[in-house]
Amino acid sequence: MIGEGFFFKGLYYFSSHPQNNEYSQVSAFFSFHQKQLLWNQCLAHPLDIVLTKLMPNLDIRSFSYDTCHLSKSTRLLFMLSSSIANKMFNIVYSDVWGPTIESFDGYKYFIFFVDDFSFITWIYLLKFKSEVVHVFQNFHMLVMTQFSMKIKIL
Repeated sequence: MIGEGFFFKGLYYFSSHPQNNEYSQVSAFFSFHQKQLLWNQCLAHPLDIVLTKLMPNLDIRSFSYDTCHLSKSTRLLFMLSSSIANKMFNIVYSDVWGPTIESFDGYKYFIFFVDDFSFITWIYLLKFKSEVVHVFQNFHMLVMTQFSMKIKIL
């Protein structure tokens, strides 16, 4: 036996007094280590100081995850843009992303359009990358009919 527990309101709980044997100590350590890993993942790999405030008994030196270090990597700052839109659709930014894991509807790509003035964002899902031109034509038509404007810079 590695431990004992009880059932209460639909959940199983470990007893607070584990058996005094080697297996229960290993099980308790494994359970604590899994709890650390779970909290670390749920909180998106926070800084060590955050984990120690949440779990004061946590020995941060006892575990290390590559994901934590990779998730804290930084990127260079974007250069400030010299162009500033003074009304909607003067400048529209766009990008195509994919392929990614196919959705249940068969979409593997997406394209987005961001208006520089209002920061309104339109996102379109694509099954094939070849649909980009057609989607842009539809977006351009939307801008002209719904907003009575033209895109000046894409």
